[in-house]
Amino acid sequence: MSRCLSMASALRDAGWACCFWTSSESAVGAATTAGHQVIPRTDNEAPPTCELLVVDDYRTDRTLESRWRSTARRIAVIDDLADREHDCDYLIDSGPGRSAEAYAGLLPEHTRTAFGPRYAPVRREFLALRSQSLRSRRGDPTHEPTVSVCLGASDPHRLAARVAAIAAGALPEWRIDAIVPDDQLPSLTTTLKRRTPRLLVTSHRQDMPAMLAASDFAIGAGGVGTWERCVLGIPSAVIVTAENQRNNVRGASDSGACAPLGDWRTVDDERWGAMIAAIARDRDALMRMSTAAAGLCDGLGVERIAALLRGPARGAPEAGPTPRAVARQAEGHSEGVWVRPAEPADCRATFEFQCEPGARTHFRIPEPPTWEAHERWFAETMGRQDRWLGMVCLDSVPVGMIRLDWHEADHWFEVSILVSGASRGRGIGRSVLGLVRRRLAGSTLVAEVSEANAPSQRTFEAAGFARIAPDIFIARA
Repeated sequence: MSRCLSMASALRDAGWACCFWTSSESAVGAATTAGHQVIPRTDNEAPPTCELLVVDDYRTDRTLESRWRSTARRIAVIDDLADREHDCDYLIDSGPGRSAEAYAGLLPEHTRTAFGPRYAPVRREFLALRSQSLRSRRGDPTHEPTVSVCLGASDPHRLAARVAAIAAGALPEWRIDAIVPDDQLPSLTTTLKRRTPRLLVTSHRQDMPAMLAASDFAIGAGGVGTWERCVLGIPSAVIVTAENQRNNVRGASDSGACAPLGDWRTVDDERWGAMIAAIARDRDALMRMSTAAAGLCDGLGVERIAALLRGPARGAPEAGPTPRAVARQAEGHSEGVWVRPAEPADCRATFEFQCEPGARTHFRIPEPPTWEAHERWFAETMGRQDRWLGMVCLDSVPVGMIRLDWHEADHWFEVSILVSGASRGRGIGRSVLGLVRRRLAGSTLVAEVSEANAPSQRTFEAAGFARIAPDIFIARA
């Protein structure tokens, strides 16, 4: 349910009207609380008439999906098992290492697929804390070391209390911040709580992202929580609590993003305690795990899914203009500012813009390029079909440049803009970004803008881009 709610939130912001068709009482409550319409589902009933039906149900397969096409124009399936046939237009599997080979013979030829943790539908609250959480891990810790324990909302095998007790015994000098369902609280005896005063237990937390972000280490289950921890760069020990989690845990572990403890049938207090203590006390290991985790999942999965779902409908031809041809629609003028395509003669001007003092301060690579390196980059850019470079002009005089890079796996253009120092503060950036946003209204535009670059952040907001993280701005298609 968590991943459906995350997707619905992003789709609603992208202009969709979302409705939940479900028979689950807990799902009804969660969807209603989130402000979505709910239609009760009964057996052998077709879904309501809709443009898009998103299916997240391991009990469905090609037979049901084919029947549902009578009312659903397009169907998207969320899966992570690859064990049955589907009749769908989109297939989303965020499992690590997953590829088309796993679904060979299981999908129609026209199905558009999205694989890997980059498509994990993580809630936005985690993305909002990502940069803060990653920064906090780079310096020396000055706070009380903390380990969080959360095995998910359901905890079907009633492990939370036992794991919290194991962690408390293994790390007596650490604060243990644990979420334990009400029916397990009695097992955490008064004696244990008295012996381990740093064991803090609650049955529910509204601020789960903040709790994790404040942790140095986490113990959790292998479902969607795996990707939530990765977004925040949280080193973790992971327990498999359901069969469909095995691929997640194996892939994340192979990437160095977590340490597997085992599954719910192999709980061993002594062995698990020793593993938890060994990992948590090795700061270098925690840093390596944090880096690997943050690189595996960046929290933008729901935005990628929303962009994907704007793709061709069932049976629509895939052929179309190249990304460069689409990007050229940005050419034009707005409020006295002109944007035209870069030409070979603009090589020197674009080099000089980048060499101005402070021009690249907030770039990913702040050092200006050499002339030779810039010449090579410019020549390559002129020939690429997935990149478009435009010149920003006042009265035909170039005063800056804008670049659009198409990210095929993300289904969006990344926007970069640079205005010369002498022309800043005149609203040029806002005019250009507004023009690009209007002319490419059918495409999703994303920009990464450093938190330290307040003027640029204000420019993107003024041009209508939405801030979805401290350093991420988006203009949805």
